[in-house]
Amino acid sequence: MKNKRLVASFVLLVMLLTAVPVLGADYDHLRGGQVVLRIGTGINHLIPGFETHVGEYDVTRLMYDAPFQWIHLGEYRPQLGESWEMLEENTIIRITLRDDINWYDGTPITSEDLYFSWHYWNSIPDAGPEFGDNIKEIVVVDERTVEFHLTRPNPNFFDNVARQAILPKHLYEDIDPLEIEGHPWMVNPPIEGVSGPFYILEHVPNERIVLARNENWHGRPAAGPDWPSTMDEWPDTALLDRIIFLSIPDADTARLMFEKGELDVFQPAAKDVDRFLEEAQAGKWGYKVIGQRGYTAPMLNHRDPILADVRVRRALVHALDFDTLIEVGYGGKATRAILPVAPQMWVYSDPVVTSRLNVYDYDVEEAKRLLAEAGYPNGITLTMKMNAASDPLIAETMQYMWSLAGINVNLEMAEWGSLLEQVGNADYQIAMFGWATGGFPAANAWSDKSEEDLTSGWQIGYINPRLHELQEQIDRAITREEKAEYFAEAFEIWTADVPILMMVHGTSYWFWNPRLKNFDPTETDYTITGPVWYVEQ
Repeated sequence: MKNKRLVASFVLLVMLLTAVPVLGADYDHLRGGQVVLRIGTGINHLIPGFETHVGEYDVTRLMYDAPFQWIHLGEYRPQLGESWEMLEENTIIRITLRDDINWYDGTPITSEDLYFSWHYWNSIPDAGPEFGDNIKEIVVVDERTVEFHLTRPNPNFFDNVARQAILPKHLYEDIDPLEIEGHPWMVNPPIEGVSGPFYILEHVPNERIVLARNENWHGRPAAGPDWPSTMDEWPDTALLDRIIFLSIPDADTARLMFEKGELDVFQPAAKDVDRFLEEAQAGKWGYKVIGQRGYTAPMLNHRDPILADVRVRRALVHALDFDTLIEVGYGGKATRAILPVAPQMWVYSDPVVTSRLNVYDYDVEEAKRLLAEAGYPNGITLTMKMNAASDPLIAETMQYMWSLAGINVNLEMAEWGSLLEQVGNADYQIAMFGWATGGFPAANAWSDKSEEDLTSGWQIGYINPRLHELQEQIDRAITREEKAEYFAEAFEIWTADVPILMMVHGTSYWFWNPRLKNFDPTETDYTITGPVWYVEQ
């Protein structure tokens, strides 16, 4: 969806990335078998550009290659692309595609597909990647080369273009963009338009998705000793026969299935992490611990007259004891989040920036004072909506803490698809979600320039044109020192205004059946090495 992406900014230090294709390695002795993975419900958007949540991306990233793959923050590797450049003082992004890439049906993937995709998405209100005010025009230079001409220096827009899989023009050009939402391809896209290592063999909504190996896949270029993971080069096709996603809403059910060998990968609840770590260190499971690049933060709808008052929003923060919340809700395996950027990013620990942040300590009396000053001496009542499949412990802990300050919060559990629809329609006061971040920090996260820019409930209604001015200055700045000064002013404003309720940066604990090899999740994507996964026979 539009407006759900957090656009980040940072002048790219590497101006040209190229890769020499090394394809077609012979790994036939490793081929075969299947793995079973857990997925949520509401997997209804499986056409590139229309994904609405992480679960859908988990599937589509195995079906469609993007121009470039994001393997670590700010670090990319080629998929459909061969090289990229920033030209004309960061106002032109030039992408050159490989000359050996095809859709499943054999049709070559060309610049026209890239050009078509972005124009197709931008003809649909509130859906798909958007130009915003970033793109002046897209120019097809030749069959393999496309240029994105920007309205201003904005090198971070490359992050949007690089990681976004594209549409096959020859299949979608006759489908009205305004009718795509209800099209049967949205849940069962055609095999002819697959560009990645797997395609959908079967999809039973809210039950299972079965992916099968794409024997027509064009492979990926090698680009260094760390890519792909533990192998020297990519195989010519994926190694697994099948990847099966099962919809398992209940975490305890998933845990039991994993322990019985019916599920191959598992992320336990905080209460179970220590036990699984102990078992993994004894050799029972494969495992990896990763600091998350995202954050948990309930949305606050500024259209609501109560939440429109910054004093109320600050009171919500003051009333939370984050140390206790992290211990009770996350088993001590999280850190408090202050900024809407990945904690691995330089800006998060830059002393110029951190010295100007507004950080609200746990203070129930201050929360009561702010409410009284805002005209609510007897407290307030709000509703927080959340996914019905989520563990309510964290929300219930917050609910209790808020009640001590006179903030009565009703919890409303909603099925995932219904929750997304309600939020899209701005039908919420508070909505609990976890969020991923882009490849570069954004000074204007969650803000819009004016009321006229609000087109979806995913925009919280936080209007602050100054943050957008500072973002443009960051885009133009060359040195990190210059950027730090602008970020410092922006985040001083942002933390003072409390646009959303920043909570925690979590830690991901991945465990898997030891017979599954080359499973190597990163902070950006756990399916990243899907083509080289194999099952030890």
